[in-house]
Amino acid sequence: MLARHGYGVIAIDQRGHGDSNGRGNLLGWNAYPDVQGAIAFLQRQPGIEHVAGFGLSMGAEVMLNAAARDRRIEAVVSDGAENVKEEFPGSFALIR
Repeated sequence: MLARHGYGVIAIDQRGHGDSNGRGNLLGWNAYPDVQGAIAFLQRQPGIEHVAGFGLSMGAEVMLNAAARDRRIEAVVSDGAENVKEEFPGSFALIR
């Protein structure tokens, strides 16, 4: 649905998870640079007018955090995110 409306949708295996190489972190603390790289990749693709993120479980938390920090992410589909606001004060202050 999002792609039909000109969104580039981010659905990545984070570093060290799924098919991705590298050392992962089970809490997603090192995921933001990977999300930034995925956004840069999407913005170089023809026909991409907007960027949306999609995340499940920890990926949902990562995408909410990334959207709070990066205005290039215009929409997020988040399934299974926990309430981590108390654990990471200030991380979600920019959610709009």
